[in-house]
Amino acid sequence: KIGKLGNIAGSIVREGEIRRNARVQVLRQGKPEFEGEIASLKHEKEDVRDVQKGFECGIGTDRFTGWQEGDRVAAFKLVTQRRTLST
Repeated sequence: KIGKLGNIAGSIVREGEIRRNARVQVLRQGKPEFEGEIASLKHEKEDVRDVQKGFECGIGTDRFTGWQEGDRVAAFKLVTQRRTLST
């Protein structure tokens, strides 16, 4: 628990990277528990923009504080693409 931020998840990045502006999905026993945006991302008590594979970090969200040991976090970025007609 961290002051104004509330509960955060102490995590290790196992694949890829996690960016502060990413959306996350919290999975508990393989079932979605929460989907939303990252409010804070910390590495060794410092705010960071991203965390690479193999490093520890703290992930906080605005509306989810019910973290439990064993929860998995999947981070992703939504991308909007315009459709084009192929000729």
